[in-house]
Amino acid sequence: SSAPVSVRSDASGTWTVLFASEQIPPDGITQIIATSIDRAGNISEVAARLEVIIDTAAPNAPQLSLLFDSGASGTDRITNDGTITVTGLEQDAQWEYSSDGGLTWQNGEDSTFTLDEGTYSAGAVQVRQIDASGNVSERGIMPGGVVIDTTPSPAPVIDQIATDDTVNQAEQNQGVMI
Repeated sequence: SSAPVSVRSDASGTWTVLFASEQIPPDGITQIIATSIDRAGNISEVAARLEVIIDTAAPNAPQLSLLFDSGASGTDRITNDGTITVTGLEQDAQWEYSSDGGLTWQNGEDSTFTLDEGTYSAGAVQVRQIDASGNVSERGIMPGGVVIDTTPSPAPVIDQIATDDTVNQAEQNQGVMI
């Protein structure tokens, strides 16, 4: 419950109220009611009550990770699959991702996005979410850099064997280098 606020209407009966931040109630549901008092002091009935949701809390930062790390160690963040998985999203929240350190943002869908082939430095890949009230989370940041390499290695070249592609008995006994 808060103290009543008095305002004057204009000639057409329109009025507005601007609440200072310290007058806005804490997060939750609050009701706004209005009555009017005419010049003679007559008080109107209460206008329809308006329920307002106060939500000033930002959602938690989402987390992101490679769907599949195909690199030599499985944890080196070098992969041939640029799919990034996003977790920790609030229901009904929208989310965005950036691959340039937050300079530009793209809308996310479902819970994944795909990075193009390239090298991304630590902090370049980020996500954030915006809850249904418009509160923006802190950024979730990919730990360390990541390399997306989808270009196949060149096919190996096999040089001639024993200078004539024929292994004779002497070469067999000595061994053959390819």
